[in-house]
Amino acid sequence: MKNKLYKFTDGWVSGFTQSDGCFTIAFDKRGSGLMLRPKPVFLLAQDISELDLFKKLHLYLGVGYLTTSKTSVSLYVTNLRDISQVLFPIFEKHPLKDGKLNAYLVFKHIVNMMLKKEHLKLEGLLTIIEASFTMNIETSRRMADSKQKLIEFLRDKHGLLPSIT
Repeated sequence: MKNKLYKFTDGWVSGFTQSDGCFTIAFDKRGSGLMLRPKPVFLLAQDISELDLFKKLHLYLGVGYLTTSKTSVSLYVTNLRDISQVLFPIFEKHPLKDGKLNAYLVFKHIVNMMLKKEHLKLEGLLTIIEASFTMNIETSRRMADSKQKLIEFLRDKHGLLPSIT
């Protein structure tokens, strides 16, 4: 097999993200603090036949980590500073479109809140939960009761929750 030469650009990364990328917010349960931590996740995924491309893309970006299964390869970026310092400039210079742009803007807002440590306050965490459920509405598998379960979990741990607007 011939070794392929890839010429990545930030514009290429943006275009690839438009078609095969995802911005989402996961929530991890914790044993201390507010007991729930948001986790921003940027993801690119393809068939395992694209492993070489993904290895070189990972080197080009210099952030994140690769995972593989029998059928797919994925690049994840979850570190707040990597997202902010590497990915945000790409998408600001080479904007996404339509639903992907909307998801990115909410994602960016949440990451910026987290960089300001707002997720460590109950009000900030609740704002992040609300915002995260406005992302990827057309393609999300999240159910309405998922958000309610997160809110109930917090209510069970912290009692009466502040209202957010």
